[in-house]
Amino acid sequence: ERATDLVELAGRTGKPDDALAAASARGITSFYAGAHAEAMEHLETAGRGFEPGSHYDRVARFADDPCFGALVTWGWALALAGREEEGLAAVRRAVEAAEALSNPVELARGLAHLSVTLFSAGRADAELAAAVGRCLEISSAEGFPVWIGYGRMWAGWMAAREGEAGGPVEMREGIGLLRMLGLGSGSALCSGVLADASLALGDVAAGLAAVEEGLAAVESTGERLWEPELLRLQGELRALDEPASREAGALLERSRLLARERGSRQFELRAAVGLGRLRRDGEEREAARVALEETLGGFPDDATGAPVLEARSLLGELGG
Repeated sequence: ERATDLVELAGRTGKPDDALAAASARGITSFYAGAHAEAMEHLETAGRGFEPGSHYDRVARFADDPCFGALVTWGWALALAGREEEGLAAVRRAVEAAEALSNPVELARGLAHLSVTLFSAGRADAELAAAVGRCLEISSAEGFPVWIGYGRMWAGWMAAREGEAGGPVEMREGIGLLRMLGLGSGSALCSGVLADASLALGDVAAGLAAVEEGLAAVESTGERLWEPELLRLQGELRALDEPASREAGALLERSRLLARERGSRQFELRAAVGLGRLRRDGEEREAARVALEETLGGFPDDATGAPVLEARSLLGELGG
């Protein structure tokens, strides 16, 4: 509501920077609330308003550059919407600008957003490792505890994906730092990433505990951005524990439909892939194939994230 009020107030002042700051606040708030379509409109408006030449004037007036925040969040939102190359280009532009401006605060922030955007696009590759490493290096040198916390979380997640049992330990230390700082924003995301690491390591109990923690955060904070992914992870973990579980299928279907309703194509695709794997040998195989083909059709041909590649391979197995 406050973000909406800011937009109305900015409209009355007639000042372009006020309008951009209000659009940024409205877009970021809507994005975390899970209102993807509404968020995209405002984030694009403010993100396109980012101009390195006006950066320090806006920092002096607003304490930070609202257009920079909008640009990195817009890039992340684009990636979640299945437009991964456009999204990554937006965040990379922000990182390059922060480097050119010699602004370590925005550089650390940009690198943290590049990390989550790469993760959301299914790009667990060298670029992600480099972004996390630089974010930690800069944040440690400059004393930015928030970005140290997120950096340690991503570093632990990468370790867990490589089968290192110590990965979740580092993740919990990073997330613990964020909680010690009183950072409620992003709690559901952190729990979801921790659950994803537990799934990779086959630790069902730890994964389900992280999911429950994340779903509780969704309700307590109202941040519903990660809700479809938490439901997907809950379904995947249930299936790992009990392959014939009907509850697992119901959770994955609920995740898929919720992600579709909110415009989060990446989450929709991950859930559709999970359903396809779960039902490829059963009577619901054809329905799973149709859902997967329909979801995959919403991605551009040049999409190369891991979920897209897995979906194409699985669709071939299902006869698509």
